[in-house]
Amino acid sequence: MAALVVAIVSCSSQNTLDTRAPEPVNVPVNIPATNLSINGESILNSHNSVRSRLGVPPLRWSKRLEAKAAEWANFLTGEGNCIARQRGLLVLPGFKNGLGENVQRIEPELFGDGRTEVAPVDENSVVFFWAQQGVDYNYKDNKCRIGKTCENYTQVVWRDSQVMGCAAASCPDSSQIWVCNYDPPGNFLGQKPY
Repeated sequence: MAALVVAIVSCSSQNTLDTRAPEPVNVPVNIPATNLSINGESILNSHNSVRSRLGVPPLRWSKRLEAKAAEWANFLTGEGNCIARQRGLLVLPGFKNGLGENVQRIEPELFGDGRTEVAPVDENSVVFFWAQQGVDYNYKDNKCRIGKTCENYTQVVWRDSQVMGCAAASCPDSSQIWVCNYDPPGNFLGQKPY
């Protein structure tokens, strides 16, 4: 009998720049392969469902951001030792203002005999993990509750973000790293998300 233990570790970028650059169109993009595939339409729809509840404009999918997410997911599951963390997005080449980024680590499914497998988690669940941080966000004060994290939520609902792209990869221990990038980025100090 399997005992499912799913632990979630999330992090989101905090940006300080306030310039905007439009998403280039019709630019060929090489998307690095990852060892997990995700349904881009599903994760996009999940984001837009959360955003629509607040009257925030919908996001569009970006192959360019999907490629950046895949690069980072591959790095984190390899050389990055499966630690969920952001990269130095403010100086990321090719992006004038950097990117917003949410990173999710999902622990493997553990079995009584000591085996581990990649946990069965879908795109909706990953967005739900970030969206549920909304209970810890105080809109009036524009802050997370003391001791809580809500930056993943505020990035998901950031009004000025227009495009997104995501990717996922699994680690040698069967944990997973999910990465979503957003442009323009969110979480600017002193600004409310919507």
